[in-house]
Amino acid sequence: MTRKAIRETLGFMAVVASLAFVGLETRQNTAALESAALQSLAELRIQIDVAAWTDETMPGVIARLRSGDTPDDFSADENQRIRLWFFSYIRLVEAAYRQAGMGVVDESTTMTLKSGLFNLVYLREAWPSMRYNFAPAFADFFESEFVGI
Repeated sequence: MTRKAIRETLGFMAVVASLAFVGLETRQNTAALESAALQSLAELRIQIDVAAWTDETMPGVIARLRSGDTPDDFSADENQRIRLWFFSYIRLVEAAYRQAGMGVVDESTTMTLKSGLFNLVYLREAWPSMRYNFAPAFADFFESEFVGI
């Protein structure tokens, strides 16, 4: 084997090794990014729950929601709190939906956020006036997968 052939062979092996290294780094970076995104979603959900359960009136309001109360059954202040609570949860679902669309998290991550609270009568009645606060594609997805209208 000539020196030129040896240099070319070594050069080829170096290129292959560097491509393998880049592939490994990309895979590790993708896993780290997905892990960070999932952690962020979990932290957001905890913040929403803590805010609701440490609020003086929300536990009782949530119990009434679960028993089937509608927007007409609540005071203006309670309706405002409920809408903000729903908006927080829907924004959490929207974040997961967008991250899934970018390939940061698996699409099933969005569906793990599906909760019984999205099937409440209150949300089904309030959703038509809320949906326009969200991007149309997400609103359509949320409506078909979560609200069940």
